[in-house]
Amino acid sequence: MVASDDAPRNSLNFAFRTRIKLFYRPASLDANGAAAAAQSVTWSFRRKDDGYALEGSNPTPYHITFGSVKATAGGESFANSGGGMIAPGGTLELDIGKPATVPAATPERVEFSFINDYGGATEGSMDKAVNSGR
Repeated sequence: MVASDDAPRNSLNFAFRTRIKLFYRPASLDANGAAAAAQSVTWSFRRKDDGYALEGSNPTPYHITFGSVKATAGGESFANSGGGMIAPGGTLELDIGKPATVPAATPERVEFSFINDYGGATEGSMDKAVNSGR
């Protein structure tokens, strides 16, 4: 018989690593503008090192966090699933690698997901001539 002090003990350990972003939004910036901000980003292709990047420029006063972005130009799709955040008035470069063909300066269509005020992913898209939410 094993003494009670020598008996193996069952244990379950958890470890969490969490990052929380907290933003203060002044009263002059409303939630409707935040939801529409992703549609205002302008996209273009840029040469980067030995490949290309999809560059987003944010003309709005809102921070925008993209989860994924896919651009279409000349019948080809260029995607980046890493995403990133664009600060107000800032730009974000998303690496698209070394495409087989050189993309046009401006994508014909961009599909994206961005993080809304509630932490959920919201899908959106925009065409070169016309912006349209999905």
